[in-house]
Amino acid sequence: MSSSLPSVTVLFYSKIKQLVGKKKIDLNSDSIEDLLQKLFTLFGRSLFDELMLDEGVIKPQWRIVVNGRNINLLSGLSTKLKGGDLIAIVPAIAGG
Repeated sequence: MSSSLPSVTVLFYSKIKQLVGKKKIDLNSDSIEDLLQKLFTLFGRSLFDELMLDEGVIKPQWRIVVNGRNINLLSGLSTKLKGGDLIAIVPAIAGG
C-alpha cells in the first residue's frame, strides 16, 4: 500500500507565526498528532515548548482548529485529516 498521506495546509498566528518565521506551510499528514510531530521536527524544541505542556497536552493559551472546528470538539490529537484540510494554530480568546 502506498504511503501517500493527505496534503493539508497549516496556518500560523501570533507568537507561533513569529517562532516558525512563516504564515503557512503545506504538509502531508493523516492526523493532528502526526502533523504536530512533523512541525516539531521541522521547527524544533522551541515550537514544542511554546505549544505543548510536558505531558503532551496543548497549552490552554492555544487552540488547534481543523476547517474552523476546534479539535477539542472533534477527536483531540487523534483527529483524522483529509486532503485539503485547513488547520490553524491560533491563540485562545481570553475573556475578561
